Amino acid sequence: MTMDQLFIHLVLRLRHYPEAAVLWSLIRVDDDGECKTSAYEMAHNRLDGIIDRISAQRAFKVLKAKELIKTRIHKNTATLVKVNREAVLDLLENGEEFFDWLPGQFNEEVGFLKAWDERRQAKAAAQTISTHESEPESESGSVPGSMPK
Repeated sequence: MTMDQLFIHLVLRLRHYPEAAVLWSLIRVDDDGECKTSAYEMAHNRLDGIIDRISAQRAFKVLKAKELIKTRIHKNTATLVKVNREAVLDLLENGEEFFDWLPGQFNEEVGFLKAWDERRQAKAAAQTISTHESEPESESGSVPGSMPK
């Protein structure tokens, strides 16, 4: 199983995106020890702002209540968090079974995705052209970084 597949399994099992994102992030750094973090650090640094600090705080509380993580406060500045591996493994192994093709893991190319890729490539190309056109010309009349005439 890949980390991508694990995340999808966590979202499907927990049925809550912020909880799955926080738990997934903790599993990524878990080395059978405690991890020092805070709600702000989790939301803005580890998860790059995909959830806010309040959602991260709630996720910590819910994951602790479900006994999927254990927490300790460290000098009122950070929380020491440890993933309860057995509880997470039980969560993943018990309950309803999911098919081999999970949402997000379906590799067949469809027309919609082709159109989206073409649109993204066209926008990237247009942005590159627009960036080059807006660069100031040097005194010799050539664009900085370009080949001399």
